[in-house]
Amino acid sequence: MDANNLSRIRTGSQAEVICQNPFGYSPLESDIPRVIKPGGLLKIVGGEKNPYFKKIYKMNDDELSKFGFELVSKGKASDELMFGIQKTTDGKAFGENVLSKQQEIILRRLE
Repeated sequence: MDANNLSRIRTGSQAEVICQNPFGYSPLESDIPRVIKPGGLLKIVGGEKNPYFKKIYKMNDDELSKFGFELVSKGKASDELMFGIQKTTDGKAFGENVLSKQQEIILRRLE
């Protein structure tokens, strides 16, 4: 789906949204926050070289709250979020070395 156009998804209808290695958009500045219900989770996985992920991963509580979220947890990416084949922007699958360094940040939509 296009993270900037989720017009066919009702506002506040999703309990959880997962973004794997977002590139070319910020999950917090897209249409994603609109579709997450209050108390719902936004789970983002990415690497340290991904500027879109890195920006969110380094945000403090005040910065996150401006986007309507609070931090639940962050750290090494869990197996739950490492599904499918994650690829680089040129379409090549990430190698094991890159996958082993993936991080996650889990955010909760504020009420």
